[in-house]
Amino acid sequence: MGSLLEKEGSVLSATLLITGCCIGAGMIGLPVMSASGFIPTTLAMLKLVLVPPTLLTLLYPHLFLRALGVAGGFADVLLFGVLPVTIVWIGRYYKNAKRPFTAPGGKLFLIAILLFSLGFLTIRN
Repeated sequence: MGSLLEKEGSVLSATLLITGCCIGAGMIGLPVMSASGFIPTTLAMLKLVLVPPTLLTLLYPHLFLRALGVAGGFADVLLFGVLPVTIVWIGRYYKNAKRPFTAPGGKLFLIAILLFSLGFLTIRN
């Protein structure tokens, strides 16, 4: 990424490269779904999936970056705050799982972590 910015001298070039990679990564599921017969493969389908996000990103790159930031904030809080608390809560209090190692803290501690994570989400976005 750093070498791209040095060669091109433009953040827009790097943004377009990243955008292209994101759109390409989003398309990975389409051939899998088509092979299973769930989605018909047509050129119109590909245009419908690729053209609107590409045009939007080319015309308004700042919107794409803002959306990426918002999605990243939600993902961080869910993956590193809400999901671990949920897993521990279900394991401890619904499935009564007894493991050789358990993290300290009870229900109050888990609720505190959950509230902290959700509070961070409201501040972040």
